[in-house]
Amino acid sequence: MKIEKILVVEDDSEVRWSLVTFLKKEGYWVSEAKDGLEACGMLRKDKYDLIISDLKMPNFSGEELQDFCEKECIKSKFIIITAYGKVESFMKTMQKGAFEYLNKPVRLEELLTLIKKIEED
Repeated sequence: MKIEKILVVEDDSEVRWSLVTFLKKEGYWVSEAKDGLEACGMLRKDKYDLIISDLKMPNFSGEELQDFCEKECIKSKFIIITAYGKVESFMKTMQKGAFEYLNKPVRLEELLTLIKKIEED
């Protein structure tokens, strides 16, 4: 599966900027949303191959975004990122179909390796 379009969902503007800038330099078409609610609106209008989402955000969490995608039959792959790495949240997001779960701070090269792994699947 070729990853061409990525949606980055992150409430921390500096982290979001870092991820978006890095992914664009790697040649991906990247959109960004400040929270899950904004992401839902974007997902209703466009399709994304990959969603990279923070787990804990105000208004609408990454877990709620996964639920939305499942309900709306959105087949995007998910990578969940979080500063709150707990076994329970890891298990929940993986059971909901997340491809991977990364702790913050995200190592950009590790993220790129995961994207390449998704493309090879």
